[in-house]
Amino acid sequence: MPITSSVVTVGTTPTLLAGEFRGRRRIIIDNESGSDVHVGGFDVTVTAGIHLENKESIQVVQQFANDKSAAQAFYGVVAQGTQNVSVTLFTEDTDD
Repeated sequence: MPITSSVVTVGTTPTLLAGEFRGRRRIIIDNESGSDVHVGGFDVTVTAGIHLENKESIQVVQQFANDKSAAQAFYGVVAQGTQNVSVTLFTEDTDD
């Protein structure tokens, strides 16, 4: 199972955290900053999105190889300045 981890600096406009999410994968988004981060789609705002306080995280899992749901990219935004967000992505090998 390949694992990819990165730190993304999030600003006051939606910042891409992870590209389209589809298939048997898991993503963990950790707010490593001292400020709140909001996570959602390309149109996420600080008033509309999943609210992650300092040191909180969110985990999203899709477990079906033939999942036909719409692909989803994840974005983050903060109210002011910039904050670091850790993104860990787990993918299945194509042979699984």
